[in-house]
Amino acid sequence: ETRNEIIDVLYKIRYYKKLPITECKTVGETEQIKELVEKLEKEVINIACSLKALNIISNDAHQNYNIISKILDVGIIDLDNISIEAKEENGSTCFNIFDEKSFEKKIVFKEKLVLNIRPNKKIKLFV
Repeated sequence: ETRNEIIDVLYKIRYYKKLPITECKTVGETEQIKELVEKLEKEVINIACSLKALNIISNDAHQNYNIISKILDVGIIDLDNISIEAKEENGSTCFNIFDEKSFEKKIVFKEKLVLNIRPNKKIKLFV
């Protein structure tokens, strides 16, 4: 598969995860489907990293998936506009998420993560 095809699949996964089933529940929150969606998303993120469509945030594949999947859950519509900045704060690792230049969200991991990117430097998520 090509870079564009794998990015298209990521868009589709994000879209289907957010589809409402009830007023309070989405497809991605449904227990029967959640595990399958996560398995698919993990595989697609691994392929995207191997195709160099996504920056590899952590060399640990499980950590890398956890970080990227949380970043992709942010409501930014155009994935190419996502930039991230990693910071260490009080023994934890934080990611500031940007939509182009405007701050969108902060994601905090309670533990200090070993990262493949430089802290305090903004980078594009998609290469």
